[in-house]
Amino acid sequence: MSEQLLIKDFKNTAVHDCWASYFKFDTQHSICNAHLLRELKALIEQGSEWANQFHTFLLDCYYKNIESETVEHRYLELINQADLEEPKKDKIAKARGRPKQTKGRCLLE
Repeated sequence: MSEQLLIKDFKNTAVHDCWASYFKFDTQHSICNAHLLRELKALIEQGSEWANQFHTFLLDCYYKNIESETVEHRYLELINQADLEEPKKDKIAKARGRPKQTKGRCLLE
């Protein structure tokens, strides 16, 4: 049975690990926080400052009672910081073929 048949009538939010193929389905999407935290941890190990701050932010949101305005403001700050830190696709040198995005840029987008 194809995936299309499995969720053709699905009308809720799909929570998943951000596999690109899932975004082909016409539904709302949400990224699983466990997967997101794991991806951020890998970026932290590579020295990413925005990933470190975003990881802390997500855990703070989970464990603390933070006002929604504060959450939204901090989220936007971190997204802007990540956008500045992560190189754009056209800035990544590659010998041949089209340039690839960094894992951090993919996660950001």
